[in-house]
Amino acid sequence: MKEFHFSEKWAILAALRQGEWVSLGKWGAIAASETMKSMSVSPLRMLLPAVLFPQRDPSRLIGGSHYLVSPSLEENPSIYNDPQTLFDPDSWKIMPFLPSEEKPLATALSLVKEAALLPALIIDSGNPEKGVIHIPEEAFSELTHRHRNWMIAARAIIPVRHGQAELIAFRPDDGGPEQVALVFGKPTDNPLVRLHSECLTGDVFGSQRCDCGEQLNGAMQRLSEARQGGILLYLAQEGRGIGLVNKLRAYQLQDKGLDTFDANLRLGFGADERTYEAAAAMLKTLGFRKIDLLSNNPEKAKALMLHDIHVSMVSHAFPPNRHNESYLAAKSNRFKHLV
Repeated sequence: MKEFHFSEKWAILAALRQGEWVSLGKWGAIAASETMKSMSVSPLRMLLPAVLFPQRDPSRLIGGSHYLVSPSLEENPSIYNDPQTLFDPDSWKIMPFLPSEEKPLATALSLVKEAALLPALIIDSGNPEKGVIHIPEEAFSELTHRHRNWMIAARAIIPVRHGQAELIAFRPDDGGPEQVALVFGKPTDNPLVRLHSECLTGDVFGSQRCDCGEQLNGAMQRLSEARQGGILLYLAQEGRGIGLVNKLRAYQLQDKGLDTFDANLRLGFGADERTYEAAAAMLKTLGFRKIDLLSNNPEKAKALMLHDIHVSMVSHAFPPNRHNESYLAAKSNRFKHLV
């Protein structure tokens, strides 16, 4: 087992995705419930988000948002990575936790979510040395709160449906995924900007379950025509930050009657897991601190303003179709979008 260095964060995410154990030192070893390959002879516990337990005692929360639980059917190990069981909080019973566990376990759960896995952790407190990689205590805060520096890695002119644009690729200094900006015209000091989170189903396949494809195409049209110049920031945070696989799971829950807000909660995620620090950093790198934001989402504007970007909102709405009426209603009623 080797010591952790921050540049190896993505190796940790890969280990969790591959079902390997990661050591938290004296707090034990952790594995992602969804992918865990092997059980242990020592007692196991599980960490799940509190959104799965809305009626439980809040005094047992870790950091206000997590529960330590144990399976009520410990003789059946398969429940640890059966999504149907993880979606059913009645399968679990609450266990006590130690206050000292809050930071390491909250960090570990954040890593599992960043790995785009279901936010459920198996904890082996009795065998801390079993991990393929070790995260020291001093790295816990940095792993989840470290500021990324973004640099331009490459740029090129590309012809698109709405004219020519410059595609600029940004790379973070922590080895994480790249982000891109598509720049139309010669932006002034107050350009029109669209923050668009990737949506494979809508942007590429033309799915009618959402309005993402329409929003993307409509935004590119308006950005290309804007006199002040236009910038599209295409952000790698599929499914409002929960990843493609979990978005498809949320679709399954929506088909059973939940709306897009509650489906994410039922999977253990927040309703919207997206962040916009990268978007703000990209705008600053390009030299812009004042923008007209093409969006109906006030939370995007608030997030950018927290990073010292001055924002004026410009409406960007499209009529519903028979497949996305309930989706757009949820965006308005539950997420408070201005549609």
